[in-house]
Parts: sequence; structure tokens; C-alpha cells
Amino acid sequence: MTMKSIKKRDGRTVAFDPAKIQAAIMKSFEASGSAKGPETAEQLTQRVVEELENNESIGSVPTVEEVQDTVERVLIEKGFVRSAKAYILYRAERSRVREMNTRLMKIFEDISFKDSRDSDIKRENANINGDTAMGAMLKFGSEGAKQFYDMYVLDPRFAQAHAEGDIHIHDKDFYTLTTTCHARLPHDHAEPRRRQHHRRCVLTYCLGAATGSQSTCCAIYFQATIKSKYQPIGPSRA
Repeated sequence: MTMKSIKKRDGRTVAFDPAKIQAAIMKSFEASGSAKGPETAEQLTQRVVEELENNESIGSVPTVEEVQDTVERVLIEKGFVRSAKAYILYRAERSRVREMNTRLMKIFEDISFKDSRDSDIKRENANINGDTAMGAMLKFGSEGAKQFYDMYVLDPRFAQAHAEGDIHIHDKDFYTLTTTCHARLPHDHAEPRRRQHHRRCVLTYCLGAATGSQSTCCAIYFQATIKSKYQPIGPSRA
């Protein structure tokens, strides 16, 4: 069997291109500091293609996920453990970016087509009428900025903590534009058990972002129970 097509995540079928596998393997070499080069990457690519063609659980048109799983397996089987780890981390990061982009498009859809009475996003700022043209444009910019900071500025642990409600980063859409951005525990609306944990807050962390000469610092207070979930990245500062 000669593989000719591959199924994308959105369901489209496109031409299968082994060169993309080879390029991904080369990136994993570079990321892991491997001394191997294009010749080794080409050999591994050939092995990946053979695996795809001979694996009885994979159809004649493999999915992107099946191809990537096979790349990981071949790298590990051939002893390229560091490169396999780099490849896995790259996949995880790309998945995170895709998920966030998908979420952002859903938010933009709500801003475009829902009235404020049906959209929490359009009602969250009492100073903006999300049903007006200018209000909607401000919300587009605000939500896009938040996603940018989550993806490229904030430490992923703090972005996750904000998303899961363990902390709240106030005015996150102004994160690199103001010195008044701060974070707090959402104790005002937390469940009774959660408020108890928040009162046992024992650690203080500094969340910083730099833009040119400007530095923005947000004080983050973590309760003791979060310590194992979000490890510190440096000395605490009040």
C-alpha cells in the first residue's frame, strides 16, 4: 500500500506529504539539542511511513493524530528519547494554541450575533454597552488581548489558575499596558469551603510582564492547598 492522503482535524482529506514529517522530526532534534541531521530525520520518516502502511489498526487514509502518534512511537523505539519528549511538548503546545483559538472564535461569534442579555461576555463590563457597534469593537479587542496574554505573556500556570477560578487577574486585557493590573483570590463569590482555604493563604507570588521599559507586576496570593498545583517560579514579593 502506498499512502496518498491524510485526514486533517477538520475532516478534510489532503495529499500526504512525508516532507512535513521529516521537518517535524528535524525541529524535535533542534529543540532537544540532538546532533543528528537531515539524513537521520529522513530515515526515521521512512520508518514512520512503513509503520503507518503496515499498522492494521490504521486505515488507508490516516488521521493527523495517528501520524503524530506514530512519529512519537518511532522516535522512542529508535532511542531518540529527548527528541521524542521535545516532539510531545510541541504537540501539547500546538493543541493548547488550537484550543484557545477555537475558544476565541466562539467568543467572537457570541459578540457578533448575541444580544447582551444572552451573553455574559457582553455584560461583564458595566461601562461598556456591548450591543452598540463601538461596544462590540471594544469587546473584540479586549477578548483578543486576553487570549494573547494567555498564549504569549503569562506563565502558563497563572493563566491556568485564572481560567480555573483559583485566582482572578483584574483587567487582564490591559496586562502590559498599565501598572494597576492585579490578581486576587475570588473569595467574594467562592463556596464556603473554598473561602476557608483562601483564609489560610500563606504564599505571595509576583507575576511580571515586560514591554520595552515598562514592567507590570501583579501580586498573586495562593492558598496553601494550591501550593502543590502551582509551583513558584521565583522569590516571593509583596
